[in-house]
Amino acid sequence: MKTIPSDSVRRLNVLRAIIAVVMLACLLGFQAQASQAGGLKLWRHTAPKIDTLPMFGLGVLGSLLLALSYTRLRSALLRISGTAFHFLTSLRKFNWLVFLGLGILFPCLYLTRTWETIWPFAPRIWTFGILVAIGSVALHAVWRGRAWTYSIAATVLIYAVIYRVALFVPQVSDYLFSMGWSEASRYYNASLFFANQIYGKAYPLPTLHPTRYLLQSIPFLIPSLPLWFHRLWQVLLWLGMNGLAAWLLARRFCPQDRVLRWLTAGWAFLFFFQGPVYYHLIVCILLVVWGFDARRFWRSLAVVAVASVWAGISRINWLPVPGLLATLLYLIEIPRQDKPLLRYLLPPAVWTLVGVAIAFATQQFYISISGNPADQFSSSLSSDLLWYRLWPNITYPPGILQAILYVSLPLLLLFSAFLIRNTRSVHPIRWLGIAAILGVFLAGGIVVSIKIGGGSNLHNLDAFLALMAVVGAAIGLGRFQTDRPENAKTLRIHPILIGLILLVPAWTAILEGSPADPLASHADQQRALAEISQYVETAREENRAVLFINQRQLETFGSVPRVELVPDYEKVFLMEMVMSNNRSYLDAFYTKLKNHEFGLIVTEPLYVNLQDRTHAFSEENNVWMERVVAPILENYQPAATIDGFGIQLLVPKN
Repeated sequence: MKTIPSDSVRRLNVLRAIIAVVMLACLLGFQAQASQAGGLKLWRHTAPKIDTLPMFGLGVLGSLLLALSYTRLRSALLRISGTAFHFLTSLRKFNWLVFLGLGILFPCLYLTRTWETIWPFAPRIWTFGILVAIGSVALHAVWRGRAWTYSIAATVLIYAVIYRVALFVPQVSDYLFSMGWSEASRYYNASLFFANQIYGKAYPLPTLHPTRYLLQSIPFLIPSLPLWFHRLWQVLLWLGMNGLAAWLLARRFCPQDRVLRWLTAGWAFLFFFQGPVYYHLIVCILLVVWGFDARRFWRSLAVVAVASVWAGISRINWLPVPGLLATLLYLIEIPRQDKPLLRYLLPPAVWTLVGVAIAFATQQFYISISGNPADQFSSSLSSDLLWYRLWPNITYPPGILQAILYVSLPLLLLFSAFLIRNTRSVHPIRWLGIAAILGVFLAGGIVVSIKIGGGSNLHNLDAFLALMAVVGAAIGLGRFQTDRPENAKTLRIHPILIGLILLVPAWTAILEGSPADPLASHADQQRALAEISQYVETAREENRAVLFINQRQLETFGSVPRVELVPDYEKVFLMEMVMSNNRSYLDAFYTKLKNHEFGLIVTEPLYVNLQDRTHAFSEENNVWMERVVAPILENYQPAATIDGFGIQLLVPKN
């Protein structure tokens, strides 16, 4: 057989890889169609087969081209593909426009209704794969110094990051009312840090997620900023904090190769959003990743202390995160070698213990100055556990266990491959310590996830995911320091495993989102606001209190006549007290309802509707119905229901 020149072999392998990507996209697209139909059997009997025609045709074409690449016709294929690629290279920087245009096209196709007619024919995973295949060729045409594998990896990550960013675009809006169950409540809670300036009186500080609202409160430094700017600021916090943490992680473990550093940052950015890791919590991660130096004890202790102050105000299960993250980095970067075990473990032990102590002290200090009863800060500790949410369920279709296995399995395989090859070169105390830290946060996150109010995603496993990303980046980039370099073996990661590590967070991103529902017109919003304002003005003239359970941002931004704020019984916090069955808080609420202390209650339309587990969040719904809706309707009656806005105005029963 005639020998093929090495350059031709390389180009032939690239061509085959591109065809393979297209065929994989077709296969995954078909699997998505079958799943949407309820399984392969139902698809065979119910799904319109014409919907599969584009994927089937492209898959057949790909199979034919792949088969031809192993015949004598491969020379013709190489010649045709070479001519096409040469044409692309002649376009030079125009390829960047093609590349970015394809990346922007994907969210336009699936996050707007303009192209909804193509959805039955084009599952998003199929479209994403096709755009990645084309985009990688355009990128490679201007990125000639790198292997095509870099181009395909970069395309997957960049397109997924573009889509992830696009998911936030609809959240920036001048809509006057809440855009979700608790969306506008966030801005009210943030305003409490500036209550004197906004409401003319100091009120208790937020109990839930104080650091989140502290970050969100920054725009209140400029009093005249409208609601849409606060929404924009929250989007910038989501993208900026997670992006900064991802960049600092990549810079720590990949200081030389600029391209690889950006790819790592893109991967970490997507990985964090699989929880997601909330932007106020990722601050603890980025501080330690940025400032920790395992060889400088006192500097590292200072960094852990600062991060622990933030963790102490953030959330109870994040108290040990800064200290244990420092320990994790120490175990990754500092080999034990011949040091006595106690001497080796002393620095991370000090960082962890001091960090937890500072976090706990900070938490107690915040509780003391917040103006809230201490028992309200531990409400999550007394909430019911819903064990069935570990498994697939209507609230979270994959279930907690299946979902966390899905997102962490590629990295677990990476860890296992590294450990198997380097068992003799890494001291057991190091990998056992890393496994113990990850195991503690995995177990803790699972328990928190199955508490009532949780379990609809993986955000309660945020600490576990963040630490997994740290260990994964260190091992994947070859920055794990071995104890015996002479016994160390270079980890050659199989291309399939690399693909899984990249694809899983990308896939998780592109499966999210759908076109936003159209919002009411500005005129309709003003009519609704005028009706609410009329009732509020009447209550003010009668010197009666107005309770905004919902839509409290209307008070924050002065959209309704100014009345004295009722700080208690805001929807999100009231729900927290309901789920923990805080009797003192709820009994005080019931007493005020019976005494008709509120001249007007602004809430969502109320009616008693108990649900079983065939409905999402059925347990949360039922306790809300029993402990909030029923007591309100016993003492108050609807005066007006504003259709299209989910708002009801209630007044005392005669």
